[in-house]
Amino acid sequence: MAILKEDVAILKEDVAVLKEDVAALKEDVAILKEDVAALKEDVAILKEGQARLEKRVARLEADVADLRGDSLERRYRERAPGYFSPLVRRIRVIAHEELAHLLEEAQEQGLVSEQESTMPWLSMWWPAAAADRRTKTSSSWPKYRLPSILKTCDGPCHGPR
Repeated sequence: MAILKEDVAILKEDVAVLKEDVAALKEDVAILKEDVAALKEDVAILKEGQARLEKRVARLEADVADLRGDSLERRYRERAPGYFSPLVRRIRVIAHEELAHLLEEAQEQGLVSEQESTMPWLSMWWPAAAADRRTKTSSSWPKYRLPSILKTCDGPCHGPR
């Protein structure tokens, strides 16, 4: 019976230790729950920040694309003879105001439609054809419209893609 009493005493000590361990584990779990809640809040904040950042990056990409397009247009304008001399002689870039005047004249003469005179790509490419002195007619308007030229050639005359 003494052995049984010793075994019961040892078991009681072990149960007491286990109770202490369980209490410590409960405290740790409570702390972990608080940490997980804080992490969830942090992740939500990070998600919102990431979404804002993605929107800003998209705007920046669009702005850079616009700048690259402007740069390409400027490069074509500044180097028009180098790019278009195989197609057009004595090429020169004309101002947008002069282009608008020429397009109005062409529209009045029925050489271009109202829709063609307002096409954004036309304002970039028409000056090359408009400035070619060998294609001028007696009415001082280009004999061939640039879109017709573009349909009949390959290579750099198609412009940027």
